[in-house]
Amino acid sequence: MKKLTCVILCLAMLVSFAGCGQAKYYTDGYIKTAGSYTGHAVTVDETLAEHTMRYQLGSYANASTTNKLEWIKIEEEKTEDKTKDVTTDVTTDATADVTTDATADVTTDATTDADSTKAADAKDKTTYTDEELTVTMDDIITMDFTGYIDGKTFDGGTAKDYVYVMGSYTFIDGFDTGMNGQKLGEEFELKLKFPDDYSSKDLAGKDVTFKVTIKGRVSVPTTDENVKKYLKDYLGVSTVQELKDYVVKEMYLSAVLDEIVADYELSADGQAFVDEYIDYYETQIQSIYTQYSSYESMGIDSFDAACQFYTYYYLVGTAYDWAAFQEYINHNWKMNFILFDIADREGLVATDADIKQYAKDEIEKDTQGSYEKNYGITSWKGYLNYFGTTYVQFIATLDNSSDDIYQLILSGNSYELVKDE
Repeated sequence: MKKLTCVILCLAMLVSFAGCGQAKYYTDGYIKTAGSYTGHAVTVDETLAEHTMRYQLGSYANASTTNKLEWIKIEEEKTEDKTKDVTTDVTTDATADVTTDATADVTTDATTDADSTKAADAKDKTTYTDEELTVTMDDIITMDFTGYIDGKTFDGGTAKDYVYVMGSYTFIDGFDTGMNGQKLGEEFELKLKFPDDYSSKDLAGKDVTFKVTIKGRVSVPTTDENVKKYLKDYLGVSTVQELKDYVVKEMYLSAVLDEIVADYELSADGQAFVDEYIDYYETQIQSIYTQYSSYESMGIDSFDAACQFYTYYYLVGTAYDWAAFQEYINHNWKMNFILFDIADREGLVATDADIKQYAKDEIEKDTQGSYEKNYGITSWKGYLNYFGTTYVQFIATLDNSSDDIYQLILSGNSYELVKDE
C-alpha cells in the first residue's frame, strides 16, 4: 500500500510550523466532531478502474528504461498539412484538464517528456504500412495540440510532444475516441465541450476546438505479458487481474476516505492551523506571480495561472487554480488529522522510541545536507529541538502506521463494483 502523499506537501513547510501544538498530541483539539471510520458502503466505478489500468500500464511502459519501446515516429518536417474535421459526442463526466491527469488518488509520476521515449533505429516514414500509421486504443502516442475557444487559444490548452496513453480517458470526454483511428502526421480537429462542472470555471461548459497532430505511436495492449513486463517491479502485479485488483483497492480506499472526511468536523483551532498553511502558500504563489508575470512566454498572467504553475511543477503534479487548491489543502489536512485520530484510537501513535528513530532516519537520509543548510540542523537531537517532539510524533505516526491504518479502513468498510457503460 502506498504511503499517503498528503502527509506533507512540501518539506520546507516544516519550518513554518516548528514548535506548534504543545498539547498531548499534535492534533489534540483540532477535531470538533469525530466521525466513524467503519461501516461505510461505497461504490467503485469499474469503467474508471479500467481507464486507470490503462494509464498505469502506459505510464510505466513509457518511463521504462530496461524495456525500451519501439516507437513509430513521424518527423515534424515530414508532416503533411492535411486537416479533417472530427466531431464527437461529449458527456459531462470528464473532470480533468487537457494538460493534467484525472486519476490523482491512484496515479503515479511515471509519464515523461517525449524525448525520453525515443527508441533506437526508428523506421523511415516511407516503410510504414497504413495499419502501422493508424492510432488504436492500445497505443501510447506523442502529439502536438492547440485548443481554441471562440477562435482564441487559452492557458493550458497547448502542448508539444505530449505523451498520452490511449484508453486512459484522462482528457475531456471525446478526446480519446476522436483520436482513435487517426493517422500519424495528419493534422485534424476535435470539436468538444468542457463539462459544466469542470474544475476551471473559465472553461466550464464552453465549446472548444483542438487542432491535433499525432507524431508517434507504440502499441502496448493490456495483457498479462505487458503487465508483468512493465509493472511487476513497481506495483508488484503480474497479471491483468492483479492490476485490476490493485486499482480497485486504491479506488475503494480513496472513496472510503472521502466518506470518512465528510463525517468529521474540524474545531476552530484546527481550521486556524489549516488557514495558516493556506496563507503560507498564498504568499508563495503571489511571489511567483510577481516574479514571472512579465514573462509573456510563461503564460503566468494571473494569480490563478501562477497557482497552476506552482502546484503542477513544484507540489503535486496537478494544476490547481487558487480556489481548487484551497479545497485541496483543507481536504488533505483534515484527512491527516483524521488518520492521526484513528491511530490514537487504535494505539498506533508513535512512541518516544519511534520519534527518536524517525529523527535519526531523517538525518541519515539527508545526504545532501539540506537540514544543515536550511535550518542549521546537524543531529537527530537538533532535528527534534527545531521541529518539536509533538510535530515529529505526528509525522512519524502517519509515516510508520499508514499501512496499518489503511488496512483497518479497508476491513471495516465495504464496496460494490459498478459498471458505468
